[in-house]
Amino acid sequence: TRQLAAFTRAGIPIVDSINLLAATTKNKRMKEVLVDMARAVNGGLTLPQAAKLNSKVFPSYYVAILDASDRSGDLTAAFETLSSYLERDLASVRAVKSALYYPIILIVLAIATVIVLCAIVLPRFSVLFASLGIQLPLATRSLMNFALFVSTWWWLLSLLVVGAISSFIYFYRREDGRFFIDRLFLRIPIFGSVVELIALERFTRVLGSLANAGVPLPDALLLSASATGNKKYEKAIKSTREGVLQGAGLAEPLVATKTFPAETVQIIRVGEQSGQLVSQLGHAAEYY
Repeated sequence: TRQLAAFTRAGIPIVDSINLLAATTKNKRMKEVLVDMARAVNGGLTLPQAAKLNSKVFPSYYVAILDASDRSGDLTAAFETLSSYLERDLASVRAVKSALYYPIILIVLAIATVIVLCAIVLPRFSVLFASLGIQLPLATRSLMNFALFVSTWWWLLSLLVVGAISSFIYFYRREDGRFFIDRLFLRIPIFGSVVELIALERFTRVLGSLANAGVPLPDALLLSASATGNKKYEKAIKSTREGVLQGAGLAEPLVATKTFPAETVQIIRVGEQSGQLVSQLGHAAEYY
C-alpha cells in the first residue's frame, strides 16, 4: 500500500504499479493476488472491483476507501490513508501481543509443571509414603489421590480437553455463540478492558479513515462495525447506523446502545457539532 502510494504519486499507471509490486514481492501468495488484480484491471474492472475479488486479503473497509477515491480520482490519498491506518493497527496489535506474551508463557509453564508433578513426580512419592506405613494429612492424601487419578485416566482427561476445545470452537463460530463469548470477554477483569480498547480504537480509526475518504456515514458505520473484532460492539454500531439513517445524528444513537463509554460519545458529539468529525475520530483513536 505504501509503495502504491509512491508509484501513483510519481504518475505511474496503476496496472504498471501493481505489476512492479508483483515482480518485486517475496511473498508467493501476495504475488499471485497482485498478478490476478493486474489481469482483472486490464480486463476492464476498476481497482476496487479487482481488490474485492480477493476479499480474503483486502478487508471490506480497504475496498470501500479505494472505491471512494476511485470516484474522486485521487488514488494516492487513498493509499496514504490506508497505509497510515495499517501501520497504526499493526503497531497496536504488536503492543497488545507483547503485553500478553509474558502472562501466557507463565500460564503455559504453570500448566506444564502441574502435569509433570501429577503424572510423574507425585505417583512415585505415593509409593514411598505407602511403604512407610504412616498416616498422611488429609491435604496430602487428597493431592496424592488426584495425582493417581491423573496418571491413571490421563487419556480420558485428554479426550475431555479436546472435546471442550472443539465445542468451544463450534459454539464460537455460531452467530449467537460469538456474541455471547465476545460479551463475556468484555467482563473479564483487565483482559476485558484491553478487548474494549482494541474495539474502540479500531472503530474510531476505521470510521475516521472511511469518512475522510468520502465514504457516506451509514456505509462507513457498517464497514467499521466488522472491523472492531467484537460482536457486541458490531451489533451496537449497526444499531447506531439505523439511528443515523432515521436522521438522529451519530452521537445520540451511540448513547442509546449503552455500549460506548461517555468520553467516546462526547468526542464524537463535539466533532459532529463543530463539523470536525474526521479529526475528532482521529483524536479518539489516538487516545485509545
